[in-house]
Amino acid sequence: MLPRGRQFERLTFCPGYLRGLSFVGDYAVVGLSEPGTRKYLSPGLALQDELAAKGGGPRCGLCVIDLALATSSSGAPGRHGAELYDVVVLPGVVRPMAFASRRTRCSAS
Repeated sequence: MLPRGRQFERLTFCPGYLRGLSFVGDYAVVGLSEPGTRKYLSPGLALQDELAAKGGGPRCGLCVIDLALATSSSGAPGRHGAELYDVVVLPGVVRPMAFASRRTRCSAS
C-alpha cells in the first residue's frame, strides 16, 4: 500500500514473473519465472501483453536491477525448468552448490 497521495511508478522492466528478492549493495536481484496457466497466475496478465509488444518471450533466470540508475539486465537463464521460487545473496561465497534430493549434483558455474 502506498502512502496517501503517492502513485506507483515503474522504473524498469524485467521479462518474467518476479519471484524472490535480495539486495546486495546498490543492486536488487530478483528471480524470473515464466508465466504459465497455473491456478495462481491469471491469464491475460499485463506482463504477457508487454512481452508480446517487445517481441520477446518470458524468461526464467535472474534479473539484476541497479537501484541508483533504475536499469535492469537479465542473466543467468534457468536451464532446468521454468520457475524460480526465491533468490538469496550469499556474501563472500564464490561458487555455491546445491544438491538435489535424488543425489543429483546441481551447481552454478
